[in-house]
Amino acid sequence: MKYPSTYELFKRLAGRAGLKARPHMLRHSALTRWVRADVPRDVIQNMARHASPSSMDPYTHATDGDKRAAVERVAAMRKEMRS
Repeated sequence: MKYPSTYELFKRLAGRAGLKARPHMLRHSALTRWVRADVPRDVIQNMARHASPSSMDPYTHATDGDKRAAVERVAAMRKEMRS
């Protein structure tokens, strides 16, 4: 199946599910999950066929859970420092 056919099928199925989504969003999600699973960046870069490590930057996202965990770690460190 070629990309235009895949795109149209994905768009139609997403529409039926009430979602505004594109196939490329799956790439963003996959790379974000690989980063969160501590897969080495060079492995991710190779799997995604990116020419350079910085090519991955737009695809990796800090989730709300990631941000919350970071704030909690800093809060715990501050609490330890006060003890």
